[in-house]
Amino acid sequence: VTTFVEIGPGGVLSALAQGCLDDADIVTVPALRTDRPEPQALTLALGQLHAHGVSPDWGALFPGARRIDLPTYAFQRERYWLEGTAAPDVSSAGLDSAGHALLGAVVETAGAPDLLFTGRLSPADLPWIADHAVGGVPVLPVAAFVDLALSAGRRAGFPHLDQLDLDAPLVLAEQGAVRVQVQIGAGDDPDRRPVGVFSRPAAAGADEPWVRHATGELTLNAPAPDFDLLLWPPTGAEPVDVEDRPYLRAAWRAGEELYAEAVLPATEQGRAGRYALHPALLTAALGLPGAGEPGEVRMPYAWSGLSVHTPGAGAVRVRVRPAGEDTVAIELADADGSPVASAASVRTRTMSAQQVLASRVAHQDWMFGVEWVEHATTSAPATGAEAGWAVLGDGGAFSDLDALRGAVDDGTTVPAHVLLPCAPSRGDLAAATRDALAGVLSVVREWVADERFSDARLVVLTRGAVELDGPEADVAHAAVAGLVKSAQTEHPDRILLVDVDVDDPVAAFATDSALVAALAALDEPQAAVRDGKLHVPRLARITPPEEPAAPAWNPEGTVLLTGATGGLGRSLARHLVAERGARRLLLAGRRGPAAEGIGELVAELSASGAHVDVAACDIADRDALAALLATIPAEHPLTAVVHAAAVLDDGVITALTPDRLDTVLRPKADGALNLHELTRDLDLAAFVLFSSLAGVLGSAGAASYAAANAFLDGLARRRRAAGLPGTSLAWGLWTDNGGMGDRITDADRNRMGRAGVVPFTPSEGLALFDAALTVDRPVIVPVRLDVPGLRAMARTGLLPAVLRGLVGSAGAASGETADSGTPALARRLAGMPEADQEKILLELVRNQAAAALGHATAARVEPTTAFRDIGFDSLTAVELRNRLKAATGLRLKPTLVFDHPSPVAVARLLHKNLVRESAAEIPPVLGELDRLETLLAALAPQDALRDKVTARLKALLWKWTDTQGTASNTADTGAGADRDLDLDRIDAATDDEMFDLIDQELGSL
Repeated sequence: VTTFVEIGPGGVLSALAQGCLDDADIVTVPALRTDRPEPQALTLALGQLHAHGVSPDWGALFPGARRIDLPTYAFQRERYWLEGTAAPDVSSAGLDSAGHALLGAVVETAGAPDLLFTGRLSPADLPWIADHAVGGVPVLPVAAFVDLALSAGRRAGFPHLDQLDLDAPLVLAEQGAVRVQVQIGAGDDPDRRPVGVFSRPAAAGADEPWVRHATGELTLNAPAPDFDLLLWPPTGAEPVDVEDRPYLRAAWRAGEELYAEAVLPATEQGRAGRYALHPALLTAALGLPGAGEPGEVRMPYAWSGLSVHTPGAGAVRVRVRPAGEDTVAIELADADGSPVASAASVRTRTMSAQQVLASRVAHQDWMFGVEWVEHATTSAPATGAEAGWAVLGDGGAFSDLDALRGAVDDGTTVPAHVLLPCAPSRGDLAAATRDALAGVLSVVREWVADERFSDARLVVLTRGAVELDGPEADVAHAAVAGLVKSAQTEHPDRILLVDVDVDDPVAAFATDSALVAALAALDEPQAAVRDGKLHVPRLARITPPEEPAAPAWNPEGTVLLTGATGGLGRSLARHLVAERGARRLLLAGRRGPAAEGIGELVAELSASGAHVDVAACDIADRDALAALLATIPAEHPLTAVVHAAAVLDDGVITALTPDRLDTVLRPKADGALNLHELTRDLDLAAFVLFSSLAGVLGSAGAASYAAANAFLDGLARRRRAAGLPGTSLAWGLWTDNGGMGDRITDADRNRMGRAGVVPFTPSEGLALFDAALTVDRPVIVPVRLDVPGLRAMARTGLLPAVLRGLVGSAGAASGETADSGTPALARRLAGMPEADQEKILLELVRNQAAAALGHATAARVEPTTAFRDIGFDSLTAVELRNRLKAATGLRLKPTLVFDHPSPVAVARLLHKNLVRESAAEIPPVLGELDRLETLLAALAPQDALRDKVTARLKALLWKWTDTQGTASNTADTGAGADRDLDLDRIDAATDDEMFDLIDQELGSL
């Protein structure tokens, strides 16, 4: 029988002392059953009960709580709390303290009156910042810019803010901080000084630009206040409800004037003196947020005549009165009615949350394009077979990979590079694309799986696959490039992708020794050849127009949206109506009206004044799409196409098949191609293709998706070349929109995060959609990149080459080798006791495995636990293999974690390859020959030194051969010393003379 005893917290001790609770199993404490129980009473009561083995009534204490099962395994503890640190002493860095809550330091420029104030803003440190949002988007209150400018001006001796204009809102990230700068310049008028407020993410690198948020002008003299608010509240003023308005305690309205009382919370009262005018009070005075239509706010954007008469107020009386159209004047006083601050004019405008985000992304580094930069090359004499090059296919040395494999088995040396030219696309483009992809896929799968070619590189040759001046875009070859890029991410250093500008690249390579040598020495996975020069791709930031404005679409025209019944499609449909002004939508999807939630969407959009038609249509079926387009009325012609249809079928390159390729190509590539061909004669304002970052960077396990999206990029380029509208948006990851981004696993999402890709929210993505339409380029890459994460990748040798331009030089990878070819790690391990070597390598494997799994430490990776039992899948196995390759410099099999299924097994393999074989490796003389070979490769073909070097090498070879013969024959002939060659005569000998000399020597044996 359970006994319930109900007591108050103060009676717990006495009840325990009197034995009243000895038979109680559950105790309820009514005084603690509140939304926020008093912490000390709760702690005291629960502590006393626990000490006596009595359980409280948790259900009564915390209504709505539920029991959960604890994990069956031992707890794995990780500490996430930041350790507290004392405020830094900026004077030790040669700076002065700014004495402001938002500004940490000030720098005076030597020899000039310029001042620079710096600070760091974080919602974690300044909770009042997080209280301000526009449509759910956290935004720094505009009043904060006012206070920053006023405070900096007071410090500089210019206390009056004559005017301040907002350039861009500062949208705060959900996590992280931003750095701010307030700059006060010299100006031409001694009584006036320009002021500007700028920001940049705290984690940004030095090469990332600052965003300008506000500019204004400070003046030397502030006018004396001519108001007071002694009579309070004003006679005849009517109370106004302020329940949903932060910091407002009460408000009244008298005619067109608004009166209010604003007070800071207790947590901010003590900090009020560190502001000229606390931004929360000024924001409250404007009545923000809450004004305007639903989803809209009145955003102040132009201020004039601002002065703070009494700084540091924690509570104010407010009067707001009209001063013109969309303009108000503001006066603030203290509790006695004495002036605190005033603004002669504040102009506002209505902004939606989406407009705020659009303004933000227009000033962020979230739009990129692929630029091709010329790559410095070194000349070398070798060409064709002499350089270890072979060709597969018609006209090549080997008809296919089987022929090459057979030759190698018969004793032929494996060529260092094997060329695989892609045939030009002809005829039906969809069929040509599939043929090209199937052919390359077959060779790539066999190539990466065959250990005979582990030290060679497959060179896939495309023509017109990249966005670079040269041949016409070959869309099929663009798809091949996307597939190969993904294969490269899974098998680094095994494949080289080269785009050429000639019809017969093999013949061109045979006659251009410098180009062959440059490609052989290239430390990049991709390149393009134009006019004999080598170019490599780099992702570069795109600067949007100063005043971005996407071209308007005819509101009476019809907008066709494919993939419309998915999560992303529904978000796009709402955006096209709410922000793009579309009034007629044709939504196409495989399920059409039967799709979940589509009826509610149509009703919602119809209520907004839009006419919406929904059709079940497989856009990969050309006839079905043609029939759908024929239903569009002539009075509302098709004006824009947005192609967002897609299907995923992920898998590593060795598991990919033509059928799996087809699954992804149908909605993406075939659908886009049908849309292109059926609308190319129409007067479209826009033809927008939703592509993917996978087609630009490649993506492990997503070769089919990368190929299909690269096809879209090539199609946009082809349309632009034909004078047609075409924009392909190679998106980074979207989440929380019910689309494909939400269906990827947490492991995949974490993997992308470690690769430096930060997901978009739907609002951010839609804002970028608008911003991208203002940029006149066929292919745009909208992506959020974690630049510090990219730098970390660069330090470990894992950064994709196309991203190198964003992080600058990050040093050599940890697996670099010396001139002798010995991995750096092997050199560091040399001389250590074997037990220490094994321990270091095991920790290396555990650390890299933890990184591949996204764990903070290696403690969660047991040395003998199988990889499959700690969460490894095929893609994680690829990542671990690549990480270990970068760290050790070793070539490791794709099946590493399957052949060696635990960390300790992999560590033993590394020890064998790095230490044991290195100890018994090739004698130093062969290392010297390797170094000599490198020096010889750098000699120019026309170098006069070549003849002399050739003669010396021939003499050296003959001397080496003769020495070996002498060692074995001298006992019989006694003539070894008589056959020493005259090296001086050999040095000066021509080739013909050298061969005559050799013939003579052979004849004497």
